[in-house]
Amino acid sequence: MSDILLKVEVMAGAKIGEASKQICDLAKKLGINVDFDFNGLSIIVRPDSIAKDVHDKYLQYCDRK
Repeated sequence: MSDILLKVEVMAGAKIGEASKQICDLAKKLGINVDFDFNGLSIIVRPDSIAKDVHDKYLQYCDRK
């Protein structure tokens, strides 16, 4: 596990599915955790995270609000 956490910013208007895919790819490529905010929710993605899972968990969170 890396001691580095990279904070990235998602552009306004981005869709959670595409953002999840790009950030999971980045985490995997760099081998570090990546943190991003999406509509006020902080999400941390690990190098072994799966974009569909990140997307689905975000939608589940939104459904509970």
